[in-house]
Amino acid sequence: MELSRRRFIAAGAAGGAAIWLPSAARIADAAPRRRVPLARDGGFSAGVMSGDPGPRSVTLWTRLDDAGPRRLRLHLEMSTDQDFKRVVLRRDVPAIHTADHTAKVRVGGLEPDTRYWFRFSTKTTHSEVGRTQTAPPADSQRPIKIGYFACQDFASGFYGVYEQLLALDPDIVICGGDYIYDRIYSDSGYGGIREDKAGSGPDSVARKLREYRAKYRLYRSDPDLRELHRLVPFVAQWDDHEVVDNYVGTLQTKEPQPADDGSEQDTFTAGRIMNGWRAWHEYMPSLRYGKSFRTYRKLRFGRNVELFMCDSRSYREDQGCGGSGFKRCDDLDVPRKYLGAEQLAWLKSGLAGSKANWKIVGNQLMIMPFNVQDGVPVEVDSWNGYHAERNDLLAHIGDRAKDVVFLTGDIHTFFAGEVLRAGESGPPVATELVGGSTTSLGTSQTLSQQGGGGSLPPELFKPLTESGIPVANPWIQYAETRTHGCAFATISDTEVRAQYLGSQEVTTSEASRQVRTLADLRVARGTPGVEVLASS
Repeated sequence: MELSRRRFIAAGAAGGAAIWLPSAARIADAAPRRRVPLARDGGFSAGVMSGDPGPRSVTLWTRLDDAGPRRLRLHLEMSTDQDFKRVVLRRDVPAIHTADHTAKVRVGGLEPDTRYWFRFSTKTTHSEVGRTQTAPPADSQRPIKIGYFACQDFASGFYGVYEQLLALDPDIVICGGDYIYDRIYSDSGYGGIREDKAGSGPDSVARKLREYRAKYRLYRSDPDLRELHRLVPFVAQWDDHEVVDNYVGTLQTKEPQPADDGSEQDTFTAGRIMNGWRAWHEYMPSLRYGKSFRTYRKLRFGRNVELFMCDSRSYREDQGCGGSGFKRCDDLDVPRKYLGAEQLAWLKSGLAGSKANWKIVGNQLMIMPFNVQDGVPVEVDSWNGYHAERNDLLAHIGDRAKDVVFLTGDIHTFFAGEVLRAGESGPPVATELVGGSTTSLGTSQTLSQQGGGGSLPPELFKPLTESGIPVANPWIQYAETRTHGCAFATISDTEVRAQYLGSQEVTTSEASRQVRTLADLRVARGTPGVEVLASS
């Protein structure tokens, strides 16, 4: 959503700061103020957040607890100092009762590359003080520091690694998806560490809007996640578990669509998809495109980074091979839409036309093939199940773009490697960094369960040990399948330096804070691929 198209609502107290409100908030804002009172009290247990920073704008977020069914307002202050002696904005903003009393506002008129502090309040209570930061101007040469995480199943562990990530002082933190999990996948070994009763039944399944909302509130109860959000602007994207495992956004119907694994809990309908999407937009400090649910967008950070956040769920066609990996399949080369025609054209045009030194693609699922042996994919829910569109995009990058890095989640494993022009062949045209999972079961854990239970033949299980992965997948230069954590990258004009951070264990809060550097990686400008400088 371009701010020039937004409806201007109100000027701030100083410095030209101003607020733009999303459509639902504009309706509430239009009501006479005497009919929408300032909230008298209420807590802010979900914390405060900021997100999608531009050079002169950023989105601010909070939620008011125990507000009941009434329309209410909160008071917002924004300052250039944490003591609020240099306030640039004072404004009442609506906490939308139809959006679970969340308050989300876009503040413009700010100074580039500047830190601000902000807080929300009622008549008698106030939120924590949040800190945010605008993006550098287009001509800035300053290196950009990016934190990255994905797949943070609450029931499976603790988020202590975020304490170390915060200590590295990132400019932004990106989530590649699976911020929440629609249910506990206990049949696959998930859960057992922390209690999740936000959904229904023994596996806490979310189907209704109130259940998805409860999942976000549960996850925000984690102190390390809350602190990360409080202090660093957040750039989010959804993947499948914000709705349900491996769902396909284009298969929206009132009739339940069958799940890949045959589980009744994982079937989806149009209503379930919309509930998941709506809750995500309510609880994320992300840009909104009118009334649509679009989430693909780009953000610029000086001369060094243009970030393309892609949505590979909403516009794809159904997976081939019946949705199942670990078998040969003849239809993976059949043309299927993955990003969809409009988004694919947007990405190709953006990559070709970008003047940034580095084009970073926020990419939910791996674009490098991950095979158990030649022609046998580990899974087909990723780009590896959509060969035609993948190879079309990679040929375009090879011909029209340089210094492209895919920043990826989903597979619960740390990978790094070359992205080849034709998937499994041709010259490298880009680099992929796969940032592991915060808590969700990794490849090693999952395959050990399958291999130990006899469901995966030994000839398929053995090649997917860490030593075997590069044999079947020679484009992968680094693999770590056992440890949970996140990633951090510093991007300058000449290189991307990435660190993979791993918790000692995620079964206790204390152990999750014992963090080591798993790998120190380097991507040199002009040379797709990864140099492993150190690993442990």
